[in-house]
Amino acid sequence: MRKIVSFASTPNEAIKWSELGKYKRLSKEELYIYDFENIEEVHFIGSKKGENDYEIEETKWGIYINMEEAILLYICSWQTKEFKLLEKINKNIKCLDIRFTSINELDISEFDKINKLVLSNNRYLGLVNGIEKISGLRELYLNNSSIEKNPDLNNFPEIYVLNLSNTLISDLEGDEVRRNCKFLDLSNTKIKSCKTIQIFPNLRRLSLQETDIVSLKGIEQLKKLESLNCRDTRIETINEVMNLEALTSLNISYTNIKTLDKVMFPNTIRSLVMDGIGIKTIPVNICMLKNLRKLGISNMHLDSLPPEILDLQLNFNIDEEARKRNGINLFNTKIDNMDESVLQQPRTIISAWFKNNNRVRIPKKLNEAKVVFLGDGGAGKTFSIQRLLNNCEMQEEFSGESTPGISIQDCKYEINGEEILIHYWDFGGQEIMHSMHRMFLTKRTLYVVFVNARDNTQDERARYWLHNIKSFADLVLKEHEAARWLTREELTDVEWLPADVAVAEKIEEEMD
Repeated sequence: MRKIVSFASTPNEAIKWSELGKYKRLSKEELYIYDFENIEEVHFIGSKKGENDYEIEETKWGIYINMEEAILLYICSWQTKEFKLLEKINKNIKCLDIRFTSINELDISEFDKINKLVLSNNRYLGLVNGIEKISGLRELYLNNSSIEKNPDLNNFPEIYVLNLSNTLISDLEGDEVRRNCKFLDLSNTKIKSCKTIQIFPNLRRLSLQETDIVSLKGIEQLKKLESLNCRDTRIETINEVMNLEALTSLNISYTNIKTLDKVMFPNTIRSLVMDGIGIKTIPVNICMLKNLRKLGISNMHLDSLPPEILDLQLNFNIDEEARKRNGINLFNTKIDNMDESVLQQPRTIISAWFKNNNRVRIPKKLNEAKVVFLGDGGAGKTFSIQRLLNNCEMQEEFSGESTPGISIQDCKYEINGEEILIHYWDFGGQEIMHSMHRMFLTKRTLYVVFVNARDNTQDERARYWLHNIKSFADLVLKEHEAARWLTREELTDVEWLPADVAVAEKIEEEMD
């Protein structure tokens, strides 16, 4: 059974092993113990209790345990500038973790059996003596320290994880290939080129966030790379990623990229985050990534979204918290031709919006027409459309249920030897849907308004619907019905035509 020694801020009173269970839920700051289930014996005391106890000079905390038998040592949150404690530790420990201290120099030359060394968040630490002797080191964490020169990697043939983020390191020392290294974090360092990274041909994860790199040249050699983070860099192109056939995660947020139209993304990508870049629309090639589960396009100003974006079959998220989840994340993104509220609607409505607003305009005769059925729920819209689709025949079974959202059905007719395609739009009549209607009201459309003749508010409801569409279409009513439903002063520039003539002209107009 492994013995793990952990030092941290602890309660003032002594904690016996039998009582440790009640502290399992404490935060790291209160009780900092790793691999809890495998700890054999740990006692924290607030003062010296006996001749077998240690009184640590740098703090008020003491500890009694057979530290020479420990194989893992974790030390955290000690505000001290010197570290005499290491003199009392077994020199054969496998892991040494010292964080959040005020030490500026450390000598670990006697700990040559270590395979994991964590010196994170020691902001004054600039020198680590003896580290070059640890030839079996597999994990090295120097992040958030003041170290300026990276240890010579030639001394660590087995290195597997290397975290140098938030340091002053500007280059990677070493010329021998490190095939075992799988994780490399160079975030917020002085690194300016990807060329030196080629000594890690088997990298799986690489972070270059907030570095001074301007190009990804050389990164195409990392054939096994699965995750690449280039956020907040000055890169302008990412053509190199087309050769990364194992890539599943890519972050290019807040870079100088202005276009992605010609980029061939690997089909393996599952997460693509590009918040805050300068493109104006989402390239169709991104919409073709069948394995994509997360698309980050927050904090952007887009002209439009391509209708092909629906092919990704992902949810749209516009709130900040949702950015952490899978889906198409558009927090704080403005789209010129789309109101934000559209993306908050059910998928059927979003699909209908794209169909209504992104139809390709071909400069030739189109034998198509759009017919929109409006009215309150239960007025007969769906029933009438079903009859039109079935050659005016009555269906044996009709559920009579209200249409959820928007239903679009197409039907072909032959008139004078020509085939005509009619798009029937059936809007749900529920009150919650009424605010959505105006997003789909366009010119060159035939609108059919339904009212319930058995409802004594039919005049009021007719006025409501006709006011909604009057700015988009000429009104078609029998002359004697106009006074009962609307006054001529209420509807300006209305062309009053017999219904049969107007319908015929409207359909002919749509076909021209």
